[in-house]
Amino acid sequence: MVKMKKEKQSENKIDDKIIGFFKGINSGGWFLIGAIIIIVALFIVGFYFAKTSNHFTNNKVYFEKTYFGEILLYNTQIPVSYQNGLPTEYINVDFRNDPRKLNDIPVEVNGKIEFVGGNKSVYISYDDVKICEDNGLAAANLGIFVKDIGFKREGAVTNTTAANLTGMPYVTCETHPDNTVLLIKNGPETMIKQTAENCYEIISKDCEILKATERFELAIIEQYVNTLA
Repeated sequence: MVKMKKEKQSENKIDDKIIGFFKGINSGGWFLIGAIIIIVALFIVGFYFAKTSNHFTNNKVYFEKTYFGEILLYNTQIPVSYQNGLPTEYINVDFRNDPRKLNDIPVEVNGKIEFVGGNKSVYISYDDVKICEDNGLAAANLGIFVKDIGFKREGAVTNTTAANLTGMPYVTCETHPDNTVLLIKNGPETMIKQTAENCYEIISKDCEILKATERFELAIIEQYVNTLA
């Protein structure tokens, strides 16, 4: 009986200390505790989003952030082969630009982007574009993309002098109307524009050539993904 009273007295003392502690906290102390709670909560939320923001969906296209060394890439996998209703083969496409930031680049086409099939080449023809750091990367990536989606591609130029010097074919939308021609050129606005049945102008302003070519690729991917929905 005595032991129980001692234990009860001990518990009462602890309760009194806790109550006394909280009573002793002034308004400044409560402010500090509140600030600490908010900081911890923000840290937890930030950590969660840091973990989950490595992937996102943009216009029904799923992307995941990856790294090639220190280079940030935005990767998407496009299913191209199915078995028993499940995808078995994919095309991997890497973007250097955040696809969400490419949405503002206008795409003016008649319905949808279509390439001439069969054995006809898709010509990627340069129209005296400005010398920019990303020219080579944009051309290489666009060429790989055209090949990966199942078409032959060939580099070309729209300048006869350059064609004679380099040995590349001289191709404009007028000279090869039965082929798909992707005409890369400078302009006052970065945009994609269809100017004839099989001709698409990929226009870049101020050396935004990589953004322009990636916007063109993204438009094709979006078209394809929408057919799967």
